[in-house]
Amino acid sequence: KKQKFPEEWNKLRKKFGNILKLLKISEKKQDIWDEEYKNSKSFSYYIYKIYNNRISKKLFDFKVKKISTVGQNKSIFITENNRIYAKGENNWRQFNFEDSKIFVWKEIFHEKLKSCHDVILGFSFVLYKCDNTIYAAGCGFNGRLGNNSDEPICDLSEVIIDKVITKISCGSTNSYFLSKTGDIYSTGLKNYLGFFSKHDILIPQKIKTTSNYKFVDIAISNGGYHILALNDNGEAYSWGHNSVGQTSFDNNNKIIEIPKMINFKKKILKIVAGWGHSAIIDIDKNLYLFGRNTSGQLGIDINKSKTTNDEH
Repeated sequence: KKQKFPEEWNKLRKKFGNILKLLKISEKKQDIWDEEYKNSKSFSYYIYKIYNNRISKKLFDFKVKKISTVGQNKSIFITENNRIYAKGENNWRQFNFEDSKIFVWKEIFHEKLKSCHDVILGFSFVLYKCDNTIYAAGCGFNGRLGNNSDEPICDLSEVIIDKVITKISCGSTNSYFLSKTGDIYSTGLKNYLGFFSKHDILIPQKIKTTSNYKFVDIAISNGGYHILALNDNGEAYSWGHNSVGQTSFDNNNKIIEIPKMINFKKKILKIVAGWGHSAIIDIDKNLYLFGRNTSGQLGIDINKSKTTNDEH
């Protein structure tokens, strides 16, 4: 009857689609996180140059599976064939070059990085995830490299952790590791570890939370100071710098040392951490943002935001 009654057909189709949507919402299953995080595929893309607010040209003929940047002055990416390129400031020799600045994209060659398949850039350091080992290079202050030292490393040094790691996130002074078993480990400055410590930590240690579920994701802005973590029950936790409410909690507490569960009624599917703000996507694909809004990054009127002199 579609051709004979096109208008009725479209109305019926729309209603049927709404019914399916309602059924889908009411039948959310636990395995949605398995589909999102455990069975996710890796994709590769081309890099384009943006000039004067326009995409001007494709930078390379090969595809890139991940690019990591910090601020305006340093970037690193890894191609679909696991070749590594870097550009920008290299003051701590984190890119394994002698030059303090790299003005054009330059490929990193190192015997230890032949099996590297992921690169994670911190503010002044890099972690290279290889098949059986994680290597670190750059500024080692506060123990952020996780190699049992707080000294700078010009060559590659092995991160001391005996767990199978699925994801790594690096901030300014700390590094965080998500294990295959769903646990989170941290190293670096004592303020942002996720547990109380009188001293900086030089080797990754496990973070204990109130969660009864495995963690499936961690997020910190490259060079940032606050962290989000998501478990497979759709609950998100946050800790670290909180001067502008970027952890979702009142900024009377400038630093949250122990992970706190974000008070949110719906299950959370995605987490993202910016420099001083954060974003979450709920199971119905709604987007929520909180934290710094000095440049309108939350998508709301700047005049409605709290004013603070804090940098983070």
